Amino acid sequence: MREISSRIELSPLQACWDGSGFTPGPPKDTSGAQRKRLFSSYADHITWSDPEQVTRAIAVFERMLRAYRNEVERYTGSGEETPQQKWAKELDRIRRDFEYDGYQITDSLRIRKAGERRPDHERADAELYTEALRVLRHARNQIERLPSTTRGKGEEDIRDVLLVALGAAFAGRCTAESLNGAGKPIFCCGLRTVMSSSASAKSGRAPRSSTRPSTSCSAT
Repeated sequence: MREISSRIELSPLQACWDGSGFTPGPPKDTSGAQRKRLFSSYADHITWSDPEQVTRAIAVFERMLRAYRNEVERYTGSGEETPQQKWAKELDRIRRDFEYDGYQITDSLRIRKAGERRPDHERADAELYTEALRVLRHARNQIERLPSTTRGKGEEDIRDVLLVALGAAFAGRCTAESLNGAGKPIFCCGLRTVMSSSASAKSGRAPRSSTRPSTSCSAT
């Protein structure tokens, strides 16, 4: 990653570290130009035996990979390879380096431990949407079996009950707006927004659901 830093413009490289929670200090490795020294001013002060710090460092590396891809694909070069082909070849080389330390890099440039279960929020958009609907339907059916759960509750209270079910399924990686203009709670999971009529949870009708690009939350 230090070598990669030399291929990223200084401002985007600095942005990769912004918000990481790390404090820069005097670089221990002073070789190389300004970009490498900037990288070392952070990386040399990370406690690599601390899992929490490693997790935050991986997030920085993911941002660096995205910035590096932009740099690689920016130039067409003089050969027959397209910028995308050049990046695919470069990514393959980087992946081999990470594999030595037991990490894998996904196509979306997420870094995770080899064999680690893919987080729900990294699932394909359509798969995530289908899973969210499945959870909501099962929650509706369970509410029918236990009517006292929502008896006397309003739309927003029922929304919270459904949000508990979604939060359990997606490890808390979902949010909910109160109500949209049509009076439907809006659940945000990943890249899609699930709009479900919680009134159907009271009556037992199948929830009416649709999707639109999420503007109220990002993929988290």
